[in-house]
Amino acid sequence: DTAPSVAQGPEALAYAAPSPHALYHALRPTGERIAQLFARELRAAFSNLVDVSFAEFSYSRLGVVLTDLPIPSLMARLRLESGLPCAFVAVDAAMAALYFDCIMGGGQVRASVMPGGRAFSAIECRLFEGFGQRAATVVTEGFAAKLKTSLHFDQVETHPRNLALGKSATPTLRIRYQIKMGQRAGIIDVYVVGALLEAIEKEFMPVQPALSAAPDPSWRAKLVAVAAEAVIDLEVVLCEIDLPLSRITGLQIEDIIPLKLSPATPISIRAGRKKIASAVMGRANNRIAVRLVEPVSKTQVYQEDHP
Repeated sequence: DTAPSVAQGPEALAYAAPSPHALYHALRPTGERIAQLFARELRAAFSNLVDVSFAEFSYSRLGVVLTDLPIPSLMARLRLESGLPCAFVAVDAAMAALYFDCIMGGGQVRASVMPGGRAFSAIECRLFEGFGQRAATVVTEGFAAKLKTSLHFDQVETHPRNLALGKSATPTLRIRYQIKMGQRAGIIDVYVVGALLEAIEKEFMPVQPALSAAPDPSWRAKLVAVAAEAVIDLEVVLCEIDLPLSRITGLQIEDIIPLKLSPATPISIRAGRKKIASAVMGRANNRIAVRLVEPVSKTQVYQEDHP
């Protein structure tokens, strides 16, 4: 999926629409900053050395994201000061196990993943609220240099359908982080939607140059220069004759097909199906060549190149 196009109509022809890759490039320093902030918060929570590395940005649709998330999933929904949900943070099973082990003092003791498919307990969801609060702080500080937006933890969800963040087609930006502590590792995904995503696109998307309202007096010359670089195929047609099908199917090697032509008979030079000039056969540097005997019809060339 791609970011919404800014340029439309004639502007879309004059300037390329901003691509997600351009947005990713502009966002990367912020993504790296958020990784540092996540590392700070997790080290404080775990009382242990934790490495957090930025992995990638990606665009998708909310419906696709929610369909791909396993059930149950551990997610913290975030909201703006207005109360409008604007993001959620999801962790994979390995990260969930690592978080609970460290919070409850286990550290490296338990397995690196939690039993698949089991529901999260009320105690685990309550413990994860602390992670959601830290995540809200991290995302707020990460975008603080560009956005004057404050995010707050809203609630913990374990079923993707209960997030209530928008319609299935709602654009979603995912920021992925890889977590490592000793022999254990996990993934944190930050999904941004709605008003927060719009603010990010507006602030970080490369500015589109405005089209000048004043006419460009040289536009015709520029158009001619571009058109002059177009490449078209030319055909030199020596002769066209009609033969019965029986004659054609009976042709053998070394058979001769007589042509009622003389060396001075004009031949056609065509662009596609249209004749643009006439010429006669000759030689140039020991190679067969043709010599024009009339000027090229520019009108026919243009009509052939622009049907």
